[in-house]
Amino acid sequence: MHEHPKLFGKVQVAHFDPPAKDLGVDGQADRVLTFRNFHNWIKGGYDKQVVAAAYKALEPGGVFGVVEHRAKPGTSVEQMKKSG
Repeated sequence: MHEHPKLFGKVQVAHFDPPAKDLGVDGQADRVLTFRNFHNWIKGGYDKQVVAAAYKALEPGGVFGVVEHRAKPGTSVEQMKKSG
C-alpha cells in the first residue's frame, strides 16, 4: 500500500493492543480492519471494548472490516471460549 500512493493515497497503519481503548486516530480512519483476532478478544473479555475503539476511530461512513475463523455450526460462545 505504501508503495502505491497514487492508488491508495496516504496510508496510515495503527497497531492496536487490547485491552488498550484507543487507536489514536479518533474520527479520522476511513477503514479499520482486523484479521483473525476477534475470537481472542472474545476470550479475553474485551470484544465490546475493541468494537467501541474501532468505531471511535472511524470517520462518518467509515467501515469496520472483520475477517475471522468460523466455528462449527451450533458452537456456543462459551464452548468457543473453552476451546484451544
